[in-house]
Amino acid sequence: MFSRPLGRISSAFATLNRPRLLLFTSLSGASLFMFSCSSCRGSRAKAEPIMSDQDMNHPHAHHTGKTGAHRFRNPWLSATSHGLGDVIKWQIHGTRPKLPEPGSLPVEETDWKAVEQPPPDAVQVTWIGHASFLVQFDGVNVLTDPIFSERCSPVSFAGPKRIVPPPFPTDRLPRVDAVIISHNHYDHLDVGTVKALRDKVGMWYVPLGIRSWLLDSGVKPERVVELDWWQEHALPVETRQQQQQQVGAKQDGNNSVRVVCTPCQHFSGRSLFDRDATLWASWSLVGPTKRFYFAGDTGYRSVPEGVEDSQLEALNLPICPVFKDIGEKLGPFDLACIPIGAYIPRWFMSPVHCNPRDAVDLHVDIRSKQSVGMHWGTFVLSDEPVLEPPVQLALELQAKALPLDQFVALRHGQTRAYRSNP
Repeated sequence: MFSRPLGRISSAFATLNRPRLLLFTSLSGASLFMFSCSSCRGSRAKAEPIMSDQDMNHPHAHHTGKTGAHRFRNPWLSATSHGLGDVIKWQIHGTRPKLPEPGSLPVEETDWKAVEQPPPDAVQVTWIGHASFLVQFDGVNVLTDPIFSERCSPVSFAGPKRIVPPPFPTDRLPRVDAVIISHNHYDHLDVGTVKALRDKVGMWYVPLGIRSWLLDSGVKPERVVELDWWQEHALPVETRQQQQQQVGAKQDGNNSVRVVCTPCQHFSGRSLFDRDATLWASWSLVGPTKRFYFAGDTGYRSVPEGVEDSQLEALNLPICPVFKDIGEKLGPFDLACIPIGAYIPRWFMSPVHCNPRDAVDLHVDIRSKQSVGMHWGTFVLSDEPVLEPPVQLALELQAKALPLDQFVALRHGQTRAYRSNP
């Protein structure tokens, strides 16, 4: 009965004696990053440094470390971190889910007519898989955290492997005006995909610290914009006026989409020694007529071991406050993409990954009119059944008396246009 967990943990330790990059292949999903940094984090779950309300609201509260050793942090009571002991505990006691039956995650034929001629009065999305979307609105085409590779890993022969192939290759994409990157984990920033897209993308938007990685991957310096939380950049929209005239949309006098780097609760790292050396972020895109929010990879609250979701209201655990701030400053959003998967074990994953309950709360906080679930059904990164997130999402919507079509999960390759009233 102990052979499977012992095999999992022994493979992790066996890899310690190999080149450090191979360490990532011994564990799946979020654990491969947490394991890589646990030597400097200790063996227990720890709360982030407690600060006063004034300190937490300081514009640079997420910056830490001395000059030359700069790091970032989550400056909220809702954030905790895990160390090596917790990773080992998960690997021993966790249960890997079975892969779904063939056909249970169908790939839909992409509606290329809609992609090539997106409706000018809507936000249109096509789910590529995981956190990768083609988003089209106000005359711009935007890719979110694109990954077309077979594995999300530093090596091509091992690591988490796709259980659903990309619905189309990169050369089938239309013009890409911008790519937004949430953070540098391998399932969100993929070197093979970046190299395939680097000459086809107008602008790359990244949080602090990631620009140099893109330049090393061959992206031209003038195409990379690196931002801190709450900083923004104007993405020109050449076709905006023509499209607005076609639908009679109200114009606000701008010739661009505001690309705003907004906070979220996560962490970063691609090796043993760069934990939190680069920033993580969500993104808010504010166009002349439409608003889109991309949550990236994020947690919402830290749930202690043994606590069920039914107990959360009674316990009144701290929640990440930035999502309400984003909704108040930049919402309401016509559409949001919010993570709903990679949440079991809850005690381990909750600080950095939303479960469906968290996702619905986040959806309400940011004042999104409609949302699409992501970060599920593409890579097996945690212990919940692969097909569970959309089912739980529907239950959480019912529990909050919200319409089921207000927050949905798409099929891989599916294209859907979202129209909302002003």
